[in-house]
Amino acid sequence: MQAFLGLAAGALIYYVAAVAWAVLTVGGLGTGLLSTIAISILSGLSVFVGWRWSIVGLTAGIFILMFVLFAGLTGISSGPPASLWEDVPGVLGYGAASGYPSIVGVVLVCSSIVRRLPAPRN
Repeated sequence: MQAFLGLAAGALIYYVAAVAWAVLTVGGLGTGLLSTIAISILSGLSVFVGWRWSIVGLTAGIFILMFVLFAGLTGISSGPPASLWEDVPGVLGYGAASGYPSIVGVVLVCSSIVRRLPAPRN
């Protein structure tokens, strides 16, 4: 159950990061400041998810990193999207090329791993 929740969380987190990056660079409904704030909040929530629910965070982080790898290898990250609402594959590919989803995925994986480590003994 937690693995499926992690996949859903990973897809949602990836999409939010990709849309925030597309709004930041292409334009649209927000400004650069709003996109930066959205990515900052998303990163903070990613640390919280990875720390609080380590299996969900680990699964979400691995899913995000695998999708970024898939997007890079298949070439769907060729250019900016034509529209934020109508060109969903363009937004997803453009977001993968930005690096923000990769950073969020690594944060999820690292915070989950640190949480699962045993406490040091003196």
